[in-house]
Amino acid sequence: MRQGEHVIYVSIGDAQGRGKRFGENRLGKAVLGGLALIVCACLLVSSAMEERKYVPFSSVLAVWKEERANIKKLEMQLAAKEVKKDMVNKASVHLGAEDKAIAFQLAAQPITSKLAVDCAKKDSYDILKNAFTSLASNISAENATLYAKDQELFAAAAEAKEKWLTAESKYRSAESDQKSAKEAASYARSQYDFYESAVTQGQSEYDSVKPQLDSEKSQLSGELPILQQIKTLISSMNGAEQKAAPASLMHVGKLKTLVLSLAPPARNKMIAKQITHVRSVLAETNTVGTMASMLSVIDGIVTHIQTRITEINNDVSRMEGDLNSNKEKRESWQEKVVDLSDAADRAENKMNSAGLVRQQLGGDHLVKQQEYEDNHATFLDEAEKVKKQSNAISVILHKIEDALSQCN
Repeated sequence: MRQGEHVIYVSIGDAQGRGKRFGENRLGKAVLGGLALIVCACLLVSSAMEERKYVPFSSVLAVWKEERANIKKLEMQLAAKEVKKDMVNKASVHLGAEDKAIAFQLAAQPITSKLAVDCAKKDSYDILKNAFTSLASNISAENATLYAKDQELFAAAAEAKEKWLTAESKYRSAESDQKSAKEAASYARSQYDFYESAVTQGQSEYDSVKPQLDSEKSQLSGELPILQQIKTLISSMNGAEQKAAPASLMHVGKLKTLVLSLAPPARNKMIAKQITHVRSVLAETNTVGTMASMLSVIDGIVTHIQTRITEINNDVSRMEGDLNSNKEKRESWQEKVVDLSDAADRAENKMNSAGLVRQQLGGDHLVKQQEYEDNHATFLDEAEKVKKQSNAISVILHKIEDALSQCN
């Protein structure tokens, strides 16, 4: 043996599979630990005997990766042997010791080597073929059951999710409808409150202002006949003066009585000022010419009174029109408040119902999704295990059929 080379022989198990998986028992772990210590010692000895050289980290990393790959490969080979051993035990559980021993021999023999066949044991090969074919059928059924259960749980989770998403969509739609209905009811309420306030203010204004306007109109209307009589009397006095002075003077007393009956309106200062002026002039003079000069002033007063009466009528009509219009709108919005509030309540009930359905289906979805995920996690491991078992059975069956073909 050359210096620096170390060979270690490790027993994995006999042909009948009575050994344990390498690395999983105490002996295997001890061997692996010893192997690691020996390798480290060899490296130390080699480094001490040779000239020190610096190795790039990339080279060290490449070596480490290669060693890891080799270890992984060894682990897979050992795991495959363990699966074969397990399948032989399951297939031969009801077989005799001789048939079982032959099964272990066939399983342990490498595929690449020529199969050592003893045709005197052809009956055992036939028995083993039936046993492993039956086991393959059971493994296949187990595999189908695994996939069927996984697909069933997946379909149930997908269906539950679809139902939940549909319920979520309906809830969002109902939520939007409820929001719109609530806003519409709120707007109707604000409009009703607006016109209720307008009616209250309009009624208050009408109740306080209209009596004053009616009083003013009544007073002004009462002044017009008096002013008309004064005009007529002055005109007659002016004509009588041209014919006979004593005749015109006969009406002075009556004129002054009419003038004194004029009452200046308290709510119209302009007309009140004009009437006061006419009263002052006509009450203090006995000259017909001076009285006649007041005719134009009296005409102006009449015009102002008539204009003011028209304004009062318009103001009253406006107040009554606005008040009636606001009352009609208030009643209209009051009806809308009732209808839209009922609609908002129905929309809220619909939203709440949709929310309960969404919550229920959401919980069902979470449960079924968790069931699928929990099963799928173990399913992947079980499916991989069954796959390895099927591969191992196929390899063994191939060897058995090869042995039978040689014997035939």
